Amino acid sequence: MILDQAATLEAKQGKGSVLDDVQAAFRRVLDWVKAGGLVQVTRHEFFIPALVGLIGLSMMFWPLYRQVYKMWNEDDNYSHIILVPFLIAWQLHRRKDMFDVAKRKVAPLVMVLLVPLAYFQYIAFIGDWWAMQSICFVAAVFGVVWTLFGGNWAWRALFPIMFLFFMMPIASSYLDANTNELQIASTTVAEKLLALTGFNPSRLDPTSIQLNSYALNIAVPCSGLKLLVAVTCFTCHFILFARSTVNFNFMMLLMIVPLCLLMNGLRIAMIGMVGEQWGAPAGAAFHDWSGYIMLLICFWIIFKAARLLGWKE
Repeated sequence: MILDQAATLEAKQGKGSVLDDVQAAFRRVLDWVKAGGLVQVTRHEFFIPALVGLIGLSMMFWPLYRQVYKMWNEDDNYSHIILVPFLIAWQLHRRKDMFDVAKRKVAPLVMVLLVPLAYFQYIAFIGDWWAMQSICFVAAVFGVVWTLFGGNWAWRALFPIMFLFFMMPIASSYLDANTNELQIASTTVAEKLLALTGFNPSRLDPTSIQLNSYALNIAVPCSGLKLLVAVTCFTCHFILFARSTVNFNFMMLLMIVPLCLLMNGLRIAMIGMVGEQWGAPAGAAFHDWSGYIMLLICFWIIFKAARLLGWKE
C-alpha cells in the first residue's frame, strides 16, 4: 500500500502541473532565441510574405485595431483581450500534428477574394459597423493564411482563427442591450441565496436588495457580464485545447450561463453578508476582490466538470 502511494506521488510529480508546462515553454522559447531562432525566422521563405500580409491587414483594419485597444483600455468587460493571441498560439501548438508540411502549398489566387472583402470593410468603416468590420477582419486573416500555407492548413486552423472574435467588438451592442437582463437575473439569484441563509432580504426594485442594515444596488459592473465574457472565452479555449468529443463540447458550453449566473449571484449575496455582518467598508473591500475569487472558482469548476465528462489529460 505504501509502495502504491509512493508510486502515485512519483507519477504526479513526474507529470508536473500546468504552471510547470508554461515555465518549460518559456525556457524553450528563451533557448530558441539564444540559439539564433529569430535570425532563422527572418531568413525563412515565408517571412517576407507574412510581413507583407501583416502590414496589409494593419492598413486595412487600423480603425478596428484602435477600437479593440480602446475596449481593452477602457472597458473592464474586455480585459481578457490581451490574452487572446497567446491562447490562439497555444491552440495552434496543440494542433501542430494536424499540419502536414507535405500539404503546405502557396495559393496566391486566394488574394483575389480579398478585393471584395476590402470593399465590404470600407462600407463597414463608413457606416461605423464594428460587427461587420470584425467579420471582415477574421475572414481576411483566414484568407492570408490560405494564401501563404494553402487550403489544407487554413481549414485546419479555422477554429483558432475564429477565436479572434473574442477580441472583436462583434457582440458589444448585443451585450450592452442585455446587460439589464443579467442584472435582474443575478439579483434574483442573490435574493434566493440570502433568503436561504436567513438574511431576510427585501427586494426594493428589480436590481436592489435591502437587508437589515445594508443595501445592495446591483449596477452594470456587477451584472456578471465581465464574468460571462471571461468564462465563455476560457471555456471555448479549453474546448479547442481538449479536442474531445462533440458531446463533451456541447456539455461544456451548456454550463457557461448557469455557472456564471450562480457564481455572480453568490458573489452579490456574499457582499451583502459581509456588509451586513461587518459594515459597509468591509462589504466594499470584499466587492473589490470577490470578482477575481469567483473567476478562479469558475475556472476550477470547469476543470472539474471536464474531468467528470471524461477529459483525462
